[in-house]
Amino acid sequence: MASESKAEHDPTKSCSACGNYKPRVAFGKKQWSARAVRRCRECADSGRTVTLCEHGRGRDCAICDDAAAAAAASAAMAAAARIDALATRVAETRVTRAAPPEMTRRQRRILRRVCQVCVRRGPLSEERFPVCGGCMRRRYCSESCQVRDWGGRHSEMCALMAEKRCETPACPGHILKRCDDCASVFCLVCENGDHLNPCSMCERASCEDCWGVRYCSSCHNPYCEDCRLVMHCGECFKGFCDNCKMVGFCSLCKTPYCEDCRPTWFCSICDEQFCDDCRFTSFCEDCGEPFCEEC
Repeated sequence: MASESKAEHDPTKSCSACGNYKPRVAFGKKQWSARAVRRCRECADSGRTVTLCEHGRGRDCAICDDAAAAAAASAAMAAAARIDALATRVAETRVTRAAPPEMTRRQRRILRRVCQVCVRRGPLSEERFPVCGGCMRRRYCSESCQVRDWGGRHSEMCALMAEKRCETPACPGHILKRCDDCASVFCLVCENGDHLNPCSMCERASCEDCWGVRYCSSCHNPYCEDCRLVMHCGECFKGFCDNCKMVGFCSLCKTPYCEDCRPTWFCSICDEQFCDDCRFTSFCEDCGEPFCEEC
């Protein structure tokens, strides 16, 4: 028992000829004391030659071991990158085949008021959160969140996100413009530019899905909601700005009407607006104020 335990803890060295680790008794005195190249008694008696590396050392060369480990690690990283690329292509194929349903206008308004750093959500009554001036894609609720995101990985990804080009095949142009509401990119040269409506008074642009810029059917100019209000009549389905034609909103039928289709009047007492079909409104001959039939 004592001899077996001692044999288990005896030091071993590798033979440069056969590559096996053997105890001290398997080597000669000079071969055991050799630092780089050594042969065991069995290999020496059989005339087996020593396999040297490119450095002139044996199989247990530390430099070759490090190079082999680095090559194995590089191969593992390349294999992992190929697997990630394959998974990305599979995910994109699944998204293309089963596209998610389109968001409603209310859902898009909610997303425009969600910070992409602290995930804070603002009420719909407030202004939408500003976006990054470089890529026009990341939204922030405050300057501190923007600084925090820039210190992370956005400083590396901002330029890559801003350099997106037109994806339409055979499109000769590269003039791109982003929707200020959803940050989607549209080409102004090919047919995709028809889906982006720029405001005629400011530099804001909005796509047809967001509907942030509306056309006036009278002056034929597009306006954003910050520059000039454009309302669509519920009967003729035309939009008019407040400079061209008045459009009123009836409080009972909840429908906007232009002055040509159905006039609407404000009551000076209840401060509500009604169309002629829902509630009659008349003017006082003495004071000239309008009153609805209920007031």
